[in-house]
Amino acid sequence: MRGRNKAGHESRCMGQITPSILGYFSGCLYQSWSFLDIYFKYPTTMEVSVEQAPVLQFPAVTICNGNRIGRYFNYEYTNCFSINARWANRSAELFSASMFRPRSGRSSELSIMLNLERNRYSPMNPVVRARMTIHAADTIPNPQYDGVSLQPGIDL
Repeated sequence: MRGRNKAGHESRCMGQITPSILGYFSGCLYQSWSFLDIYFKYPTTMEVSVEQAPVLQFPAVTICNGNRIGRYFNYEYTNCFSINARWANRSAELFSASMFRPRSGRSSELSIMLNLERNRYSPMNPVVRARMTIHAADTIPNPQYDGVSLQPGIDL
């Protein structure tokens, strides 16, 4: 007769758990429905349009050598050379690429070959280095913050 008492207790326990699980499930369903209702009320559409200018100004390019023989003074890179179309009183313009015949690849890139003269560096500072900055023609370059480090024998 001991088994009858235990069987009645288990059914009572299931009777208490089932409504709470049903309540949790219905609450989750209500919250999900409310979220999806708010989500679909606000459609998100993004339209992007890109305008290509027919003519671009040629940027100025400054290259600084780590060797301490100077042309343009900079605290860390004292030997700087600038290529700037405005200094020659010319307006050098780059024509933008057409949509049908875009210019890309090796034929349209800026190519500069540097001879850093490794043999002229001081033995006290054996690191051969250079820094390049591409900037607007009417600004003074700051190679420490705006430049890209160049290493001998590596293509960028």
